[in-house]
Amino acid sequence: MSDDYRALMQDALRELRRHKARIAELEAGASAAGGPLAVVGLGCRLPGAIEDPEALWSFLLGGGEAIGPAPRDRWPAADAPFPVPPGAFLHDPFGFDAALFRVPPREARLLDPQHRLLLEVAHATFEQAGLAPRALRGSDTGVFVGLSTEDWAMQLARHLPLEALDGCIGPGANGCGASGRVSFTFGLQGPSLTVNTACSSSLVALHLARQALRRGECELALVLGVNLMLSPLTFATFQKAGMLSPDGRCHTFAAGANGYGRGEGAVGVLLATPAAAARLGLTSQAELLGSAVNQDGATAGLTVPSGPAQQRVLRAALRDAGLQASDVQYVEAHGTGTLLGDPIEVQALAAVHGDGRAATEPLWIASAKTNFGHLEAAAGLLGVLKVVLQLQHRQVVPHLHAAQRNPYLPWARLPLRVPEVPMPWPGEGRAIAGVSSFGFTGTNAHVLLGEAPPLARPAAVPAAADPATAGPWLLPLCARTPAALRVVSRRWADALAARPTLALADVVATACLGRNLDRVRLAALADTHTALVQRLLAAANGVPAEGLWVGEAAAGEPPAEDVARADLVARARAFVQGATLPFERWLPASARRLSLPTYAFQRRAYRLPTAGPVAPPAGDAASLRASLATATPAGREALLTSYVQQVVAAVLELSTDDIEADEPLADFGFDSLRAVDLANRLEAGLGQPTPLLALHGTASARDLARAIAASWPAAGPAG
Repeated sequence: MSDDYRALMQDALRELRRHKARIAELEAGASAAGGPLAVVGLGCRLPGAIEDPEALWSFLLGGGEAIGPAPRDRWPAADAPFPVPPGAFLHDPFGFDAALFRVPPREARLLDPQHRLLLEVAHATFEQAGLAPRALRGSDTGVFVGLSTEDWAMQLARHLPLEALDGCIGPGANGCGASGRVSFTFGLQGPSLTVNTACSSSLVALHLARQALRRGECELALVLGVNLMLSPLTFATFQKAGMLSPDGRCHTFAAGANGYGRGEGAVGVLLATPAAAARLGLTSQAELLGSAVNQDGATAGLTVPSGPAQQRVLRAALRDAGLQASDVQYVEAHGTGTLLGDPIEVQALAAVHGDGRAATEPLWIASAKTNFGHLEAAAGLLGVLKVVLQLQHRQVVPHLHAAQRNPYLPWARLPLRVPEVPMPWPGEGRAIAGVSSFGFTGTNAHVLLGEAPPLARPAAVPAAADPATAGPWLLPLCARTPAALRVVSRRWADALAARPTLALADVVATACLGRNLDRVRLAALADTHTALVQRLLAAANGVPAEGLWVGEAAAGEPPAEDVARADLVARARAFVQGATLPFERWLPASARRLSLPTYAFQRRAYRLPTAGPVAPPAGDAASLRASLATATPAGREALLTSYVQQVVAAVLELSTDDIEADEPLADFGFDSLRAVDLANRLEAGLGQPTPLLALHGTASARDLARAIAASWPAAGPAG
C-alpha cells in the first residue's frame, strides 16, 4: 500500500469518526431538547372564591358555574350608560397585599390590577411547587406572561386627576411591565416577556417557555395568564362586534351557542427541566409533552377561524411530542360557544384525531369556558390547569350547557364525545390530553400533556428505623403579620386533617424549604399527625398550647447561641426570636416537598387615586433648619434621620411609624423614580442638594441622613 493511499485512508477514517461524533452529539441534544418537561407548580385565583388548585377541582367536579351580574361598583356608573352583560367576575379585583411585595401605597393605586394579581399568583405557584419564592433570587428562572386587555390604561386616561400623574404609570399600566415586575420582584434573571395574541396569549407563552427550556435559556419557567374586566368600554366593543352572549355564558358545542361570555382571573404554571426538578427535589404533577403555534393567514376575515390551520397546529404538536393522534384521549377545546367557531374546531379535531381511532374509543372534548366564561388571555392556561387536575385524578369533569348539541354538526358520525357527568379517565394506559387556544386575530396554539410518571418511594424499612416517620418533628411557619400567620396556621391544620396519611417529614420539609422566612413566626413540636393539627389549630385561634411557640423576630441580630446542636425546644424558642436555623441539615434525604396551603395574602383595596401625592411637612422644615444650625454632629444626624423618615413616608404614602431608621429603603418599595422624588423634596425642605449617590440599594433613612450631615455647611445653609 502506497504512502499516498495510506494517508488518504487515514484522512477518510478521521473524517468518518468526526461525522460519527457529530451525529452522536446531535442525537443526544435532540433527545434532551425534545423530551418532556415537568409541570411542578400550579396557582390560580378565579371567580367563585377559588384561590388554589384544590378548590378549583372541587368546583369543576361539582359542575360549578361562576357566571353572575356585573358588579355595580366595578367602574363609575357614568362609564356604562348601557347594560353590561353577565360574566364571571372576581369578588375583589382591586385587593392587593402591597406590603408583602414592597409596593408602596402611592404606586399600588396606579399599578394595573392585572400586574398586582400576577404577583400574588406567581407567589402562590412557587409555594405550591414547594419553592420558597425568595430562594429563587438570582436564578435563571424565566417569566412568560399572557396578557391582552388594556382596561386599566383606559380608566387612567379617563379618570386620573392631572395632579396624580406619576412616573410609575409607565411600567405600571403597560403590558411589558407585567412580566418585568414579576422578574424584578422575585429577582429572576431568565427570559422575561409579555405575550399578546389575544385569546391564545397564555398558551403561546407556554409554548415560548417550552422553547426557552429546550434551548437551555432557563431551568425553571413561570408561565402566567391574566385577565381582568376593568372597563365597560371593552364589553361595548365586543358587543358591537357581535361576539358576546347576552346571558354571559359559553354554550360550547350546544344548540344555544350565541357568542361567548367573558370571565376573569389569573393562572400560573411552573415548568422545570427534568434535571432541575430532580436537583431541587420538586415533584412532577404532569408532563408537558409537546406544543405548537401557527397562524390562520388569509381567511374570509381577520376574525374568521381557519379549520385547515387548526388541523396543522394539532398535527404539529403531535409531531413535537412524538405521539400519534390515537394516543390522545381528551382535548380541552378552545370552544367559545359560537355557531361558526365551534363547528370549525370540532371538524378539525375529528379530521386529525379520527385517524386510527377505534369506534369504541372516541376522543372526549370539553371546555372550562362553560364554567368560567372566556378568560381571554388567561383562557389557555386555565385549560392547562383543568387538564393537569384531571390527569392527576384520572377523572373527567362535566361539561355544562350542552344537553342539546350544535345542530350544524353530524355528531353521530364524529369520533368525538362530550362528557355531561363526571367520569373515569377513558382508557387504561397513560393519560394524555391536548389543550387548544385560538386568538381572534388568527394565532393558534395547541399543547399536549401527559400524567406524571409514578413516584417511587425507597424500599420499606421498619417504622422505628425510618426517619421519615420517627419523631418528634419541629414545624416552622412564618408570615409577615400576625393575622396572616393565624390564617396560614388554620389552612395547614385543615389540610393536614384532611390528609392524615402524609409523612410528617414531608410536611416539615415543605415548610422549611418551600416557604419564606418572615418576621412573625411559629414553631410547633409534635411526634404525631394529630398532635401537629392540634397545635396549629391553637395557633390559628391565638391560644397557648404545649409544644407551640409563637413570636416575632426581634430587630437586630438573631440569638447568638449555638442552636444547631441544641435540643428541639431550644431550637423552637430561638427560631421564633429570629434565628435562622439549618433545617435542611436535619431532614431525611427521603423527605419530599408537598402541595400544601400557600400564603394568606392580607389584601387592601387600591382603586384609582382621586388626588395628587401627599406633600412633605414643609412647616417642620423651617424649624428644622434653625435647629440644625446649632446642633452637635450627633444631634444633627438624629434630627436629619427623623426628617428623612417623614419625607420618605410622604413620598410612599405610608405612616412615619412604618419607616424604620435602619431598614433599607428598598424594603419599602423604594426605586429610582422615588429616589429622585425624595431628593427633590429634601432639597426643597432643607435648602441644600441631596447626595443622590447615597441612595444606593441598601441605603436606609439613617444612611441618607449621615450623608446629608457630612456635607452640611458648618454655619448652616442660607435662609
